[in-house]
Amino acid sequence: MSIKLLRNSMRFIDSVNFLPMPLSNMPKTFGINELKKGYFPGLFNTAENQTYIGPIPEDSFFAPNSMSSEKRKEFYEWYENEKKKEKTFDFQKELIAYCISGVVI
Repeated sequence: MSIKLLRNSMRFIDSVNFLPMPLSNMPKTFGINELKKGYFPGLFNTAENQTYIGPIPEDSFFAPNSMSSEKRKEFYEWYENEKKKEKTFDFQKELIAYCISGVVI
């Protein structure tokens, strides 16, 4: 996958073309410290949720069934810990932090 800008002769190539691993595995593989834990409720990213501020979205929005059993176990430990904190989930702030982390990785 790539995006090509004709005007500037620039091409942005997705790392998936070169590295046979999910983005979430890259920090551990390359010894990079993550800025943000690699869980994001991608299924929550809809037009109606763009301004959502409230409790952390339900676990199903993080697609745990698409994770390996080891990753799913790690996710649920993280998720339950986040729920216990009862902190406010600001979708726009979380989206920006997740995108920045993806670029840094």
